[in-house]
Amino acid sequence: MCPNLMSQQPRRSRQRGLGLMAAIFVITIMSVIVVGVSSLVVTSKESYGYEIMSVRAFLLAESGAQMALSHILIKNVGDCAGLAFQGSPAELQSCSLAVVCPAVAINGIDYFTIQSRATCGSGSDQAIRQLTLRAQR
Repeated sequence: MCPNLMSQQPRRSRQRGLGLMAAIFVITIMSVIVVGVSSLVVTSKESYGYEIMSVRAFLLAESGAQMALSHILIKNVGDCAGLAFQGSPAELQSCSLAVVCPAVAINGIDYFTIQSRATCGSGSDQAIRQLTLRAQR
């Protein structure tokens, strides 16, 4: 029995500190995972904001082009000079719209090139969308 006690005692002394090393390793791995997930969430949030701004700019440019088209075709106006953009909702306060539509008359037919340019945001966080429509009357 004495040899068994002697063989167990050195094993216990060799295993001291293994739990501490394992805990430090697990904490380190978990902190790396938390930092990675946090970075992913921040990137996803920024990307979503850019996408929303881009969609707003596109839809505003499309609305401007459609307003100019109806102004030209329905009201029989020669250009977009009288086109008035009515007050915008709060979501579009940081957006601007510019619409031009020069006309060319060939053989009695008026050809219009409608260019609608919408800009939302400012600085590096800016989305610009431009649409071009061609119509004849």
